Amino acid sequence: MQTQANEIISLLSLHHVKGWGRKKIWSLIQQMGSAQAVCEEISIPSGWEEDVEACEKAGVSIISYKDPSYPKLLLQIPDFPLILYVKGALHPKDVINIAIIGTRNATLYGKESASKIALELSAQGITVVSGLARGIDTAAHIGALKGGRTIAVIGSGLGDI
Repeated sequence: MQTQANEIISLLSLHHVKGWGRKKIWSLIQQMGSAQAVCEEISIPSGWEEDVEACEKAGVSIISYKDPSYPKLLLQIPDFPLILYVKGALHPKDVINIAIIGTRNATLYGKESASKIALELSAQGITVVSGLARGIDTAAHIGALKGGRTIAVIGSGLGDI
């Protein structure tokens, strides 16, 4: 458990290095074996404390790509996120899911269609995944909530919703 916590702290610290993106961080992790090893080798700025504090206040958990609860299918994409911020719980049945995303400037027809499709899918036990943007994303969440389950993905991170 302590190893997971250290890895999360290290990942959060690496995300605070100016000019370092996910690809740079992942490359260093692959070379050195873990985020913790990267932080031990290089002088890394702090900043993770504020992230952890904000998550605790919001009731949000942080999981790393090494955590057993990290979605296995997400690991199969080439640019998978190294950490996830989770509010609520990921359920085993969430493995059956579909993403519904679209424009922020949706037409009424587009929003109604997204909501209806999400409602029908979620009523069949399929978890609907979308962002938190207005337009199609919001309509998908509204429809899914009427029929079942939805998961919101915040691509910008917790501090920039």
